Amino acid sequence: HNEADWPPFNFSEDGKPKGYSIAYMDLLAKKLGIEVAYVSGPSWGAFLNMIRDKNLDVMLNIIRTKDRSEYILFTEPYVENPPVIVAREDNASVTDFESLFGKTVAIPAGFFYQELIERDYPSIKVLSVTNQTEALKAVAFGKADATVGGIAIQDNLIRQNLLTNLKIVAGLPDESFANRLRIGVRDDWPMLRDILQKAVASVTGDEIAGIQKK
Repeated sequence: HNEADWPPFNFSEDGKPKGYSIAYMDLLAKKLGIEVAYVSGPSWGAFLNMIRDKNLDVMLNIIRTKDRSEYILFTEPYVENPPVIVAREDNASVTDFESLFGKTVAIPAGFFYQELIERDYPSIKVLSVTNQTEALKAVAFGKADATVGGIAIQDNLIRQNLLTNLKIVAGLPDESFANRLRIGVRDDWPMLRDILQKAVASVTGDEIAGIQKK
């Protein structure tokens, strides 16, 4: 799957898939001698439905959750992206995770944060939006008090969309929010997951450094 706006990991530019996850998958494909057809356009929630319905074979930069494990097989993580809270510059009431209790947090539909907060932190109100850019705009325009997400994505999107009234407030030290990105495979193809896992295990430090530099 190729997302529209999840830089620097997975995005589309001039109709071409780009980002860390795309470069990483291309490297695995080269090692395995396979070709990858990237599917662009759907929202994250729609991609989850596609892999559940076996209309999509592989998802990139996906976090393993209890719910997703019912229909997705996962490789080991290939990169980690520390989670942070983003709020407006003028909102002094958002200082850490506990300060979100009783407030509204914008989260893209289907993101694992939605599953986690709705299950474990019911005092936080979730505003479901289409994607991470819309989540940031909801905060910037006062529709939500904050959003949460990986620091690299948040920083990129804030700069790209000139959302100058936003700030990164704090990290999320709770282990349950850890942003360990994996490759997910439809659950009826365990052999593909095993093959991809072997390819992941074969990636060298120099290869990772090359992707990071790019």
